[in-house]
Amino acid sequence: MKCRFKNLIFISVVFSSFTYIFFLRSWGGFGSSQTNGGKYSIIQLLQGKSIVSPKRLQCVKDKLELWPEEIRKIYNEDNIEPMGCSSERDWIIVINGTLQVQVTDITDIQCQATPIVRVNDFTEREEAKITGLVAGSKIPSDFFRLDCIGRKDSLTKTFRTYYSAIKKREKFQKNKRKASRKKWNVLMFGFDSVSRMQWMRLLPQTHHYWTKVLNATVLESYNIVGDGTPQALLPILTGKTEVELPEARRGHADAVQVDNHPWIWKQFSNDGYVTQWGEDGQSFGTFQFRMLGFKDPPTDYYLRPFERAVHKKFCLGSVPTHKQMTNWIDELWRVYKGEETPKFSFLFHSVYTHGYTKQLSIADEDMKKWLKHLKDDNILKNTFVILMADHGPRFLSLRAHIQGKYEERNPYFSIRIPDDFDKMYPNARATLQQNANRLTTPFDIHATFEDILNFDPFEVIDERKRGLSILKDIPLDRTCNKAGIEAHWCSCLSWKKLKITDPLVTKSAESVISLFNSHLVPFSKSCSKLKLGSVISALKLEHNSDVLKFKKSSDQHGRVADLSDEMKADDARIRVDFITLPNNGRYEATVKLNLINNSLSADMTQISRINRYGKQPHCIMDRVPELRPICYCIVQLN
Repeated sequence: MKCRFKNLIFISVVFSSFTYIFFLRSWGGFGSSQTNGGKYSIIQLLQGKSIVSPKRLQCVKDKLELWPEEIRKIYNEDNIEPMGCSSERDWIIVINGTLQVQVTDITDIQCQATPIVRVNDFTEREEAKITGLVAGSKIPSDFFRLDCIGRKDSLTKTFRTYYSAIKKREKFQKNKRKASRKKWNVLMFGFDSVSRMQWMRLLPQTHHYWTKVLNATVLESYNIVGDGTPQALLPILTGKTEVELPEARRGHADAVQVDNHPWIWKQFSNDGYVTQWGEDGQSFGTFQFRMLGFKDPPTDYYLRPFERAVHKKFCLGSVPTHKQMTNWIDELWRVYKGEETPKFSFLFHSVYTHGYTKQLSIADEDMKKWLKHLKDDNILKNTFVILMADHGPRFLSLRAHIQGKYEERNPYFSIRIPDDFDKMYPNARATLQQNANRLTTPFDIHATFEDILNFDPFEVIDERKRGLSILKDIPLDRTCNKAGIEAHWCSCLSWKKLKITDPLVTKSAESVISLFNSHLVPFSKSCSKLKLGSVISALKLEHNSDVLKFKKSSDQHGRVADLSDEMKADDARIRVDFITLPNNGRYEATVKLNLINNSLSADMTQISRINRYGKQPHCIMDRVPELRPICYCIVQLN
């Protein structure tokens, strides 16, 4: 009897859940359904997630413009520095660990290689030259200088450049056993100091191909948690802030090297992955500029000794540095082709954007081609690919404007799940896209990496944790405090409750209704004109005062905030919940308030209907479906 009773309860809950979901989907509305509580899976419903009172999105972000006038002016005044790449094509390329000739007008090519070997993070040495190298010769080491002679017509020619390559490790040659479970590759490539909007300005081809053709997801509400690159990368790579880790700053008596930090690549390495990490700009290395660096190489393939030996700004012979980096990633995938050895790679490019505004634009076409190569070579089949930045511009005139302060806190961060992962877990992509507009942080990326290592689609996340996997539902009601973001880094707008009798509230609701009626004018013979019935509640969304006051970090380590800026906001947002007549429609709208002239402006994309409209718009239901939430057919008045 008890068993039968439990079964009846289970069936009832499932039926009720489906009924509720059907009811939710019958609602009309403008803007994102996430504002109205998001979507819930049946599993979440049965696990007891509240559906009676859907949560409201707590972190509301200011809507940034791609080309506001003050930004356009800054970009127009800046110039792109000449790259200085050689016009002569490199004679030799490295493919799958062997030297290959790529020129046809040079003959009798013979080369010698000088291996470059790491001593420590601040010293490298050259080893004895290896002579007699020709096309098809195996590379002598991961990094080397190549000197070649050859003949062009009757003249002797010389060629010299440096190579970052991948010499296969013996431990991976022996590891040929098939894994007991599916292991997913991770490929992360980043640029220094690029906001989400700046990426879209400077890399438009890349962004379009990445998001529209490859369907990658950009985390639009991604928020930094500290000042500078270490404060951005340490939470991603260790799950902790710099202060939570052992002291590693140069000049401190108890400082130690960073080897014993809980690096995420150690977890991947322990699970049989080959690992790769590197950055250019070695003179300001993330873990060497202020810190003591690594005692031992942190990953199987570590770029620092090569970058120190080369120390080039924009080019390596005829190859721009961004291509040298993507070539190194490609070589890792060639040398360790197949699924026997899963791969974790993270390369970070700094020199184009560390102090420049527009230099990054020169990489746009190459980056798009590289993404197409990843697709054509089936690398996207089983690889999580992440394109990201650490933070937005910090030292440019952009930060003299309010939008610049928000851009600093909102770097570009995007991810694409593997094709095979998408097939195995069909809800994962929808969850990721849902999380795109929810508050996320570098701590979440660390949690996501751990999730990739041991993915469980049925795991219920602990919302109390600071870091949450973006492959699982990020809570709608997440705040900066819950996510571990200090006030002066929080780019969420502040909420202030307004009295519903405040004239500003009434005017805000009426501005929305005026917008409704302007859309209904062409259908005035079918749809009734709307008027304000009552206001339920109102909030004023203001800029975070600590964001406006933040000028810079007042210490060299980026730990103490200087809040002396006197910048004032020129706008605010009013969120108003109100009912219209004669349709008894309940709406939630966000209206922009200009603080200079006290004008109000409403936008249809910022409005949601939050009760059911049913058959009210039947007279235009199929003719003008976008007006369903606001049209009340006149025939019903009779």
